[in-house]
Amino acid sequence: MLIIRDYEDGDRLPLSILYQSIRRQEFSWVKKGEATLDEFARDTKGEAILVADDDGYPAGFLSIWTPSKFIHCLYVDRDCRRRGIGSALIEEAGERYGYPLHLKCMDVNEKAKAFYRDSGWKITQKEQLSYGLCLLMQLDEKTRKRV
Repeated sequence: MLIIRDYEDGDRLPLSILYQSIRRQEFSWVKKGEATLDEFARDTKGEAILVADDDGYPAGFLSIWTPSKFIHCLYVDRDCRRRGIGSALIEEAGERYGYPLHLKCMDVNEKAKAFYRDSGWKITQKEQLSYGLCLLMQLDEKTRKRV
């Protein structure tokens, strides 16, 4: 059974591995040497972390900078996708921290863009970065699609 819970110290290694694995395999804009196990702790420092616990297995996580309701990371294990885990994490973040929620998504990340679009996220701005076009997105309580 899937539950969304707060991060615990025992989650650090499995979530670090998940984070590194997805960044290496799916993020063409990330240089291979940049995806290390230390990145998870560095990139989520100071953020609230929600964990999707699937019968004891951390199947995904969401990290959010709560003052601005900015979702910094949303990662779901490749073998656990299309089961509502990402949506459940976003829904819990909205319930806990309020709306609107914000995030950035690289324009080349077609699967993520489709997921966000189908979930009710709207593009509010585009930003050209040195490694590609980044989309700033927002999810309002009224336009979100419930899981």
